[in-house]
Amino acid sequence: MGRNPLIGKTFIIILILLCIGLNIIPITAQDTGKFQSTSQGSWLYVGGSGPGNYTRIQDAIDNASAGDTIFVYHGTYYEHDLIISKLNLIGEDRNTTIIDGNDAFTLGILVEDEATVHGFTVQGFTQFNSGIGISVNGNKVTISDNVITGCSPYGIYIGTTWLGNESNECTIHDNFFISNNDALTVIGGGRLVSIDHNQFENNYLGISTRYTRATISRNNFINNSGHIALLWETVFLTLPFVFYQTPSFSENYWDDWSGKGPQVIHGYLYYWIHLSSMSIRIPLFPIVQFDWHPAQEPYNIPVVS
Repeated sequence: MGRNPLIGKTFIIILILLCIGLNIIPITAQDTGKFQSTSQGSWLYVGGSGPGNYTRIQDAIDNASAGDTIFVYHGTYYEHDLIISKLNLIGEDRNTTIIDGNDAFTLGILVEDEATVHGFTVQGFTQFNSGIGISVNGNKVTISDNVITGCSPYGIYIGTTWLGNESNECTIHDNFFISNNDALTVIGGGRLVSIDHNQFENNYLGISTRYTRATISRNNFINNSGHIALLWETVFLTLPFVFYQTPSFSENYWDDWSGKGPQVIHGYLYYWIHLSSMSIRIPLFPIVQFDWHPAQEPYNIPVVS
């Protein structure tokens, strides 16, 4: 029985269509860089030349719903007071996707619950010496792969509402803090506050800690005027509690480490006297903590160019 020529032609046509389809898919797919969102929400785009893209980050935030991802193409965005809650805010390239305060606004980004900020340069938030690049006040927050520079007094500020809360999760990793006043301040929070694999360079102060059990590990501390401001604070009735609310340091690189033994981290214990009309903070005595296993060489952190 002979082969039906129509079957052969149909097979060839189907094969050609499949090849065309395979070639089209990579061309039209959106390049979102290294970040892969696990969110089931929609994607909104800022900048670029796509139809329907927003020109301002704030406009995309205003039109986003919980679980959405906002992807920002490279460019400089002079915006401030951006509130990120239950959203992913993703920059195309950390070196060329810039949120700039232009030395005129107080707060760059306020990060609340279940939010991600990834792939930006955040700079120039210095008005009246009260500028904050990124302020974190929420649970399940990730700040990664950013350059934080030229902010005063705070590059990233993790706020006081976390005092004593062991369940709040916050991860600050693979960021480059350079030329800020206080690069990172963390007040409150338990061991689930993780500051890992960042570089702190040429800041007046690398990290300031109070009332926190944050884990500070595998970071580079290079050429800062001060690497750590370690403060323990208490009143008479909570004196035993102060020894519980202390951060931990592990496997960081310190450019002033002697090369032998642990790295000694100096700080102060302050005692509060509360009066009817005011409170007075009195320094009691110096304290020390240790990074028992300092890194021999600085880590290779990709965000540092």
